Amino acid sequence: MLQADDWVSIVLAAGRGTRMKSELPKVAHRILGRPMIFWVLDLLCSLEIKRNIVVLGYKADFVREQLRGFPCQTVFQDQQLGTGDAVMRARPLLVDFDGNVLIICGDTPLFTRETMLFFMRSHAESGGNISVLTAVMKDAAGYGRIIRIRPDDDLICGIVEEKDASDIEKGINEVNVGVYAVNSILLFNLLDMVVPENAQHEYYLTDIVKLAVSQGEKVNAVCCASDDEAQGVNSRDDLMRAEAIMSARGLSSAL
Repeated sequence: MLQADDWVSIVLAAGRGTRMKSELPKVAHRILGRPMIFWVLDLLCSLEIKRNIVVLGYKADFVREQLRGFPCQTVFQDQQLGTGDAVMRARPLLVDFDGNVLIICGDTPLFTRETMLFFMRSHAESGGNISVLTAVMKDAAGYGRIIRIRPDDDLICGIVEEKDASDIEKGINEVNVGVYAVNSILLFNLLDMVVPENAQHEYYLTDIVKLAVSQGEKVNAVCCASDDEAQGVNSRDDLMRAEAIMSARGLSSAL
């Protein structure tokens, strides 16, 4: 039985989304008439997670106003220093919390409740402190690649971002979809150790995987997200594709 009280969520929603070619914050772009972040928050509410923290950045006041009515708290990332830095903005709100943190991106509105429940249960049943949701993609371009310890093992030793991947690593089609389950104490201890030694000079959240392994932690990879669910929204074409997928599922704006 999943204990929702043992979980909090952090939703990463600070980016502008320059590929959307719009002054509107990325997460405020609409799918079936609703801002895409609404679909993510609907998902979290369906999981009965009581505390949801949304990390805002670009046009934070506008997005915060949009979120009125949702049971969530907001924090602010003043500089775009990467996903690891974004998660750190939530730390002051979680100083007294010792439990599981579900991290999800505000521009990934296609995950289903069934997939997320399976992921959370797998994490709880693994007995470990950190799990990563993955998917096998027909076209993995642009996604971080999952580096498994052995092909037939649930455990992984790292995630390599596309811009830092070798040609061999780019041939891997199992990808990180930006969803993590991490013990809160471990999460912030690992983030304290992240350094921006990468092509983007950003604090990558993905680096917590290799750091966890170096600390003797077992990192569980749960490959249960479908190709469709794993699709993030980064452009107008992605927005139309997401709307088509939701329409095919029989979803509408009236939830």
